[in-house]
Amino acid sequence: MSVPRSDPIPSTPTRAGLSAMPATTTGAARLVLELYAIYNDRAFDRGAAMVAPDFELQAMPTGELFRGTDGYRAFVGIWAAAFPDSRVDIRTVVAEGDSVCVEFVGRGTHDGPFRTPGGTIPPTGRAVEIPFLDLWRVRDGVVQGGRTYFDIGTIMRQLGLLT
Repeated sequence: MSVPRSDPIPSTPTRAGLSAMPATTTGAARLVLELYAIYNDRAFDRGAAMVAPDFELQAMPTGELFRGTDGYRAFVGIWAAAFPDSRVDIRTVVAEGDSVCVEFVGRGTHDGPFRTPGGTIPPTGRAVEIPFLDLWRVRDGVVQGGRTYFDIGTIMRQLGLLT
């Protein structure tokens, strides 16, 4: 089932900065959207319980591959450590079968160390607003993995590291 929207999905604010899901949301989409609520709640153990033991998430801009429940924790931990007040705001959700695509904006202040493949960036104290696009695979009621896309140049500019 495809649920393309140009306005934020869903439109009614609820806990964790996410919104109530429309009645047409698929089971796969509901499961994936819960991961974003879990990020906002910082309930990473709950999120780890929702991913497959052989989970694989590839960060496309950096080439990093995060594997298993520890990989899930590491990935969300990198962002939460670097941007302790960060929140995600879902913009668009498209689901087809066991595939779910989520466009969202991550907002936060760079008040912690930001671990990257090129080294750790010390806190800059700068606010960021980063667009992301995630493509997820769901099977047997758990998130199998996916790919995350974001623009490193945008992040570096907002951190004041590029002009």
